[in-house]
Amino acid sequence: MDVARQAARAVGMGELVDQAEQAAGCCSACQGCGGCVDSSFFGTVADIMDNFSECGECIGRVAGCFASPLAFPIVYLFPAGEQDGGAQWAVSMEGAPLKQPLVCCCSACLPCLVQFWVRRRVLDDDMTRYVCFQGRRDGPYCLANCSPSLPFTFTAGTYGEKDCPMLCLCAETTLCTMCAFQVSREVQREDRGLGLDPTEVRVAQCLAFFGPIAHCLCCAGCCIKCSGCLVGCCLGQVEGAQEFDDASQRLGHSCQNIASSIYRGMHWVITIAVACMSAQMVHESYQPVSRSCPGAKTIGVPKQERMSQGLGAQRV
Repeated sequence: MDVARQAARAVGMGELVDQAEQAAGCCSACQGCGGCVDSSFFGTVADIMDNFSECGECIGRVAGCFASPLAFPIVYLFPAGEQDGGAQWAVSMEGAPLKQPLVCCCSACLPCLVQFWVRRRVLDDDMTRYVCFQGRRDGPYCLANCSPSLPFTFTAGTYGEKDCPMLCLCAETTLCTMCAFQVSREVQREDRGLGLDPTEVRVAQCLAFFGPIAHCLCCAGCCIKCSGCLVGCCLGQVEGAQEFDDASQRLGHSCQNIASSIYRGMHWVITIAVACMSAQMVHESYQPVSRSCPGAKTIGVPKQERMSQGLGAQRV
């Protein structure tokens, strides 16, 4: 072999020989015999991931402390932003629980019932004005986005709301509680020419900040776990492969644990914000409507909008 290598270099083919040896080394690495990847490669990477796992577990314990109602004060770290020029609410979100404590407390444990009551109050108990989502969620969904002839296209006012408004509202608030809440918020704000509450803006910005972080951590954890599983299954005989698999599972679990804590914290922020805003809307419904406000007008069936999810920057 050495004679052939020397002969090849003598005729000017030394570079080709070196490339062939490098390629052979890459193949032999899979058998744990060295090559372009050292036999201790997976063990070294496993040690590095173990160090990251320890850091991730510490961060996860800290984040776990805020996976509770303690997460809500974090929203005050975000700016309220510029107001949209609407009128101020009769009471702030922070003061609303003192004005309507029953609504605020029941919102957490009986959200469907509370949103049923909120919608009635927003409509001034006049159920003749009620249609599903007040016409604000009309439009094509699912397969209807591809073809109007396919299911389904939601059209308010065609589901018997005029005959059984109470039953339809009960179904709306039970099956689509958050959408019912958002519609009530939009309708009251438009009807009374109200602006955004500063805390409402802070909540939206807080959720917009932490949501992508939790999503990225969750995806990263899944990818790390999958990579470790592939190495353990395909290269199980290679030195350090099993340690790499175990370290990958620990690191992936740490990432997902942090993401889970963030999601739980966001859940509590949404729950508390909805409770405060529901109390705020009920209190506002008992206040006289100022017709001098430029935005004040009678509720009709407004311009149609597509279904939205979560809390946006303009509505929560």
